[in-house]
Amino acid sequence: MRTHQAMAGLPPELLTAGANEDDYKQAMDRLQAAAQDLRDAAHALAQDKASDHRNESMKPINKALLDTQQTMIDAYMASGK
Repeated sequence: MRTHQAMAGLPPELLTAGANEDDYKQAMDRLQAAAQDLRDAAHALAQDKASDHRNESMKPINKALLDTQQTMIDAYMASGK
């Protein structure tokens, strides 16, 4: 949520200032790779025996994934692509 809020608070010109298409693509690729790592961790945790602790641990992971995806959408929309 903090990442999403920080990105949402930036003026659009700062999101793309000094960035070229390759820089933008590399940044998005890294963000997608990080999101995939987070998904993989969530899936590994989900394989553990069901417990209240496991279920509670999954909540912030799922929230982080949603925030990451929303940030990627917001960055794309702000870039005017």
